Amino acid sequence: MSHRVAKGILARLSSTFVFGNRVAQLALVFGAVLTFFASNYVAETTRKENREYFDRLVAEAHGTLTQNTRMNLEVLRGLQGLFLQAGERPVSRDEFRRYADQLNLDGRYPGIQALSFTRYLRGEQLAAFEAGIRDDEGLMRPDFKVRPAGARADYFVADYISPASEDNIFVFGLDLGVEAIRRATFERARDSGLPAVSRRITLTMREERPTGFLVAAPVYRSGAPSGTVEERRRAFLGCVTAVFRSGEMMSGLFGAQLLDELDIELFDVPPGAGSTGYRAESMLFDSGVEVAGHSIALHAPAESPSFRKTGRLEVADRQWSVVYTALPSLATTMSRNLLPASVMAGGGILSLLLFALIASISSANRRLESEVAERTAVLTATNAELAKSVDRATAANRDLKEAQDQLLQSEKMSALGQLAAGVAHEINNPIGFIGSNLRTLGEEVEDLLRVLDAYAKADALIASEPEFRAEIEAAKAAADLEFVREDIGQLIRESRDGVFRVATIVSGLKNFSRADSGEWALGNLESGLDSTLNIVWNELKYKAEVVKDYGGVPDIECIGSQLDQVFMNLLVNAAHAIETQGTITIRTGTDEASVWVEVADTGKGIPAEILGRIFDPFFTTKPIGQGTGLGLSLVHGIVQRHHGSIDVDSEVGRGTRFRISLPRRRVKEAVPLGAGGTLGDHGRDEPTREVAAAACSTAMPMMRSC
Repeated sequence: MSHRVAKGILARLSSTFVFGNRVAQLALVFGAVLTFFASNYVAETTRKENREYFDRLVAEAHGTLTQNTRMNLEVLRGLQGLFLQAGERPVSRDEFRRYADQLNLDGRYPGIQALSFTRYLRGEQLAAFEAGIRDDEGLMRPDFKVRPAGARADYFVADYISPASEDNIFVFGLDLGVEAIRRATFERARDSGLPAVSRRITLTMREERPTGFLVAAPVYRSGAPSGTVEERRRAFLGCVTAVFRSGEMMSGLFGAQLLDELDIELFDVPPGAGSTGYRAESMLFDSGVEVAGHSIALHAPAESPSFRKTGRLEVADRQWSVVYTALPSLATTMSRNLLPASVMAGGGILSLLLFALIASISSANRRLESEVAERTAVLTATNAELAKSVDRATAANRDLKEAQDQLLQSEKMSALGQLAAGVAHEINNPIGFIGSNLRTLGEEVEDLLRVLDAYAKADALIASEPEFRAEIEAAKAAADLEFVREDIGQLIRESRDGVFRVATIVSGLKNFSRADSGEWALGNLESGLDSTLNIVWNELKYKAEVVKDYGGVPDIECIGSQLDQVFMNLLVNAAHAIETQGTITIRTGTDEASVWVEVADTGKGIPAEILGRIFDPFFTTKPIGQGTGLGLSLVHGIVQRHHGSIDVDSEVGRGTRFRISLPRRRVKEAVPLGAGGTLGDHGRDEPTREVAAAACSTAMPMMRSC
């Protein structure tokens, strides 16, 4: 049944293609071409992404391996430095042990099995060395003999060794030079003067022990010339040696997810050694065997050769190869991508469906044309009524938009207050301890300078030691001690001044962002002006010089946070009125019944024809998007609520002056707001949310979080 249905559909499509309209035919051809190119693009993009993903995995693994190898070699360099610093005095066994214990090899360098000093002895020095070990009461080796026994021209004897594990204690006293690989490594380090790395070795002289490698750095007699190979051989004392367990060194480096997708093999051969070089005898590490337990066949290829990569690892004087191979799970996933085929199949189906759809639409379109003509007459008749409905809806929408704007501004102002208070609180803590630290630092620097002065008194005592005196004078000159003495105090003072400035700004922010509960309390207008200046200083400092002419006004009963909003609006408007550079003057004063505040600017002024409208809600001369027209309306409403007055004088080209007068004592009877006010509270003490929102929108344009 289903076969007959499918056959019928294909017959219908074929008939439509042959006898149908040309648009459907073009759609089918275009869909087939587009599907073909889309499938090829998806296939190519998928291959590129797979390669990039594999390369990222390899880069991450190789970077980790290189960094860890360098870090482990630094341990050996530090041990070499211990012997170089000792000079003529030989390093004692206790010094060597303490140094090795501080490194915490098991915790920080789990791949290092042992650190040791391999002492070089000529044949005539052997008897004295063995006697010294037997006589050392701390070692308790009364029968000590270098192993294996036998007379040889020279010896490389494992002497100092740490940590004192069972395997390491067994190595003590062994002549490591009898083993060809170790001897060759020691001799390369001796003759080159640089660290040398051995080939793959068994880590102890016992059988069936883990494999790894050793790195040896030469130690020469202090003061002896070592410019040539012959001089280095004569001055050679031995090698500091680090023995590495390659499996343990590598096992903890890579995450489980990476090892589920990559097999990492480390070979003691340089890159490009050919297939004969990558043998089990030269392998130092295989992550599949030693970590993940899912090893593929040795150096086995993935399904795609693009998912294998060989990297170079430089270790002292040797080059190793690191072979990164995608495990079968990753390679199969990347190689068998069904997306191109899915795109091809989906595109073909969509093309056929589009072809059928266009053909159907074409036949239906003719029927619709007649119906559209009939209904057009009906629509024309109702158009006039709809136009009237649109006018009514536009008016209602405008009213709704105004109400939404006021509600949104209210919510934003509430969030701004919480944000400002939280930021001020969080900044205040670090500023406190930075200031305390700077104060302590200043005291400690003075103590250090006093110590330097005390040491300076000993200059006469070291005059007889020209070498020490020359070194001290050179150190003073290099440090420019006199300049540092003069400059460090200035730096600390400037830093403390900077902390004080930040603390002042934070204090102003905290004062400005205090919760506006609508409660009346005693407040000082000059303190509110200073706090507000700290908040809007960034808006003022580049455009105006602020001149404060305070008259020392007394405290008055007010809602402090609302008056802070008034001051902020007036100061920001004054800054906006100044086009390039000018002056903003703030004056305060008092008389018997009231206090007053004046904010004057030298800006462009307000034309006389609009001076009477500046307190109207939503009136603004600023471009769309830069002002809401609520700033001065808010100022007018808050001043009215405090039963005060606001006067304005302005002259175009000269500037504007606002003067606010407020009664000293609160007038408690309810006074309705005028047309210019926006509070509309009819005697309530709380400001409306719309007024608070307007303060954020109009007076703080620089705070984009509003």
